[in-house]
Amino acid sequence: MSATGRLSAGFKRLLQSGGLNRMLHGLNGGRLLVLYYHGVVPERLPREHPQHAVTISVRDFAEQLEFLCRRFQPVTATAVKNFYRDGTPLPRHALLVTFDDGYRNNLTLAAPVLRRYGIPAIVFVSSGYIGAGRLYWYDELRRRLAVWNDATVRIPDTGEARRWPADDLSRRVIAREIEEACKRVSNAARVEYLDDFRRRTPGWSVDGEELDLIEPMTWDDVRALSDQGFEIGSHTVEHPILSRLPPEALRDELRLSKRRLEEATSKPCFAISYPNGSMRDVTPGVIAETEAAGYDLGFMMTERLQRQTGNRFQIARVSVPGHAPLGALRMRTSGLHSLLSGSGRR
Repeated sequence: MSATGRLSAGFKRLLQSGGLNRMLHGLNGGRLLVLYYHGVVPERLPREHPQHAVTISVRDFAEQLEFLCRRFQPVTATAVKNFYRDGTPLPRHALLVTFDDGYRNNLTLAAPVLRRYGIPAIVFVSSGYIGAGRLYWYDELRRRLAVWNDATVRIPDTGEARRWPADDLSRRVIAREIEEACKRVSNAARVEYLDDFRRRTPGWSVDGEELDLIEPMTWDDVRALSDQGFEIGSHTVEHPILSRLPPEALRDELRLSKRRLEEATSKPCFAISYPNGSMRDVTPGVIAETEAAGYDLGFMMTERLQRQTGNRFQIARVSVPGHAPLGALRMRTSGLHSLLSGSGRR
């Protein structure tokens, strides 16, 4: 065997043994790990389900929290704010758990498990959907695409009329492409595209167990979470991509959501999770408006651990893949996943 082959075999054994995870966990002890979840569901969803990638079962969630309790020191968003604003130290291996969007299952299913393990969390809520009797735009789009019957479907950013395939797998691929394209166009173009979809799928509805997976919270639910000690942050009003907004609309999304959440909870709303949260979505102009709106922290989705010297309006977060095995979480929390993907070098 060549030296390269022996090195590759040794690296593979190191990965399999967990040795590299343990080594990186120790080396990254001075960084902040911020995990982000979306929905918690009663049972694992099949891979083909539209919510598979962004949900975790109650059982898997409990298993993950048990692991995290052994390896990390959970902290509140307030502790992170105090670190960046006042220099109050964070413990080594500090962990902040976050949830995006504001699904009702954050209260009914996630909160009891978090309380069982004594882990705080901040829930980022899109205020315009709370108690409004409608779904988040991306959830609605996915469900309307599931009943699409036309021969073709238009891709929003290119205007291309794509043949709508007969098999479910190909449909899911195009549906994902459409959703991502909706994030690249202007907010006005996205709204117009969705309105056209509504007109062309008039008999569509969702209820029962499917609704339970994607139903937004009510304002009573938001207050209940806050009263249980969970922090509430902004995820804007309508969940637009902030860099696609004109200046006045950007200011409204940041300020109105903050104001509404503070009115509902009677507590300061000092943190925001930027919708989609990539470097492309959070421009210097967005950051400047975020600070001007009175926020203290801004959270990204850049798949790496946060350096404690980093910008408080660009706090990195690590995703938790839907229904992934515990080994995948180990790789993400140690920093190995970001190292292998290249995101850890930023």
